[in-house]
Amino acid sequence: MKSTIRNNLEHTRDRFQEVSGLLSEPEIISDQARFRDLSKEYARLEPVIKLFGDYERIEKDLLAAEEMSHDPDSERARNGARTIGWRWRSGRTAGANCRKSLIPPDPHDDADMFSKSAPAPAVMKPRSLSATCSKCIRSMQRHRAGRLKS
Repeated sequence: MKSTIRNNLEHTRDRFQEVSGLLSEPEIISDQARFRDLSKEYARLEPVIKLFGDYERIEKDLLAAEEMSHDPDSERARNGARTIGWRWRSGRTAGANCRKSLIPPDPHDDADMFSKSAPAPAVMKPRSLSATCSKCIRSMQRHRAGRLKS
């Protein structure tokens, strides 16, 4: 994992601990707006911290497996080598999940909005349906032909 991502995750963990402490303070509890905002932040940070904790456990397991693989006992060395492969794949997945979790949330996620859409036509006329289907079929054929040329 890149050091910048790790630093971001460690900063996020520090902020999570800070928010966790703030949520237990009486002044924050009495201020409902602040308490609500901190609770939302806590809920947003908690899955990130869980993923990062999983990643760190996998890293520790990999280090232990690496030591085991160099053990003079052949059975223990084989187990260590198997564990390395298994945990390495788990680590890659966990690392990718950690990176994805750092993507900031969309500011419009919490907005109270209703989308308006035009009503769908009840029945499509046969001529326009066949024209639409023909366009789709020609487009697919061009796409396939271009892929075959490459």
